[in-house]
Amino acid sequence: MRDSVLTADVPLGPFDGHLVPIFAAKGKASKLHAHLGCSRLRVDGAVASEAPLNAATITRMCSVCAHHGHWDRPDSGVGLFLRALGGYRGLLSQLQEYAEADPDDEVTQEEAERAA
Repeated sequence: MRDSVLTADVPLGPFDGHLVPIFAAKGKASKLHAHLGCSRLRVDGAVASEAPLNAATITRMCSVCAHHGHWDRPDSGVGLFLRALGGYRGLLSQLQEYAEADPDDEVTQEEAERAA
């Protein structure tokens, strides 16, 4: 089972639009980061700000922060929600188990010919 990533199509429920702290290098196209310690953020010239947690913000997220980012205080409601979604046994990875095709349901050409 693979680790899951927060993507723009994940419903955020009551936390949609919640302001979260972000860090970004200067520039409109720069990626958003959850913390200054991200290995992909150029710290010199990084700007701290807040952005609404929504599909647009998630789309601009750095891939490292989408995987392991703590987008709010871990003890806050949105922090607990995001922690429950992500990770190896988080809700997103558990839901992925049901979205993937079951290899036992696939019929090979050889099996179809034998059955015929």
